Amino acid sequence: MAAPNLVSVTSVLPVTVDLALTNSAADLIAAVTSSHVYFVGPLFAANKTAAAHPVTLYHKKGGTSYEQAYQWVVPANASIALYDGARFWLPDGESLTALSDGSSQIVITGCYLDFS
Repeated sequence: MAAPNLVSVTSVLPVTVDLALTNSAADLIAAVTSSHVYFVGPLFAANKTAAAHPVTLYHKKGGTSYEQAYQWVVPANASIALYDGARFWLPDGESLTALSDGSSQIVITGCYLDFS
């Protein structure tokens, strides 16, 4: 099914997402469902530890994962912007996944608008 015609949208819902990363890719934003399109806003990665850790963010599209941020290092006890000011659309079937090198050291926070 195709993304909705934005001229005839009946609902726009704001959503904030948080994901504690592990060394296995997990959905930050799960595959967009039919008749929806997401307008993704800023994404930030925060490191909760005293050591630097990498983060990789993937855009999954048509069964293929494309690196959007590949092993960006988040300094100890700091945050970095993965998307700051950049906006993009996720139509139905697409998703964002992420991973790091350990368990729960890095947390990603982001937001999007769900148009349907």
